[in-house]
Amino acid sequence: MKIRTNIFLLLFLIVSFSFSQNTVLEGIVIGDENVESIHVINQTQKAYATTNNKGVFKIEAKTQDTIVFTSVQYKPYTHTLLTQKILKTKD
Repeated sequence: MKIRTNIFLLLFLIVSFSFSQNTVLEGIVIGDENVESIHVINQTQKAYATTNNKGVFKIEAKTQDTIVFTSVQYKPYTHTLLTQKILKTKD
């Protein structure tokens, strides 16, 4: 299977952080091919989730955590949560 040069387009990454407490990070992964079963890994906390058939995921996270998105059909994409509130991210 051909690996796409376009990584993931994170259309909506909605999260609200308060200080250093964990919260649930919810988002949608959008891509050129199937977005089901994409691995969403919080490397900082060693937490793991996968996307559903619509690309939706939920994972525990906090500010400064590093989130990695991986799958067979896409190159890995790494994102560090830098702010307390992320409303929308496009890459």
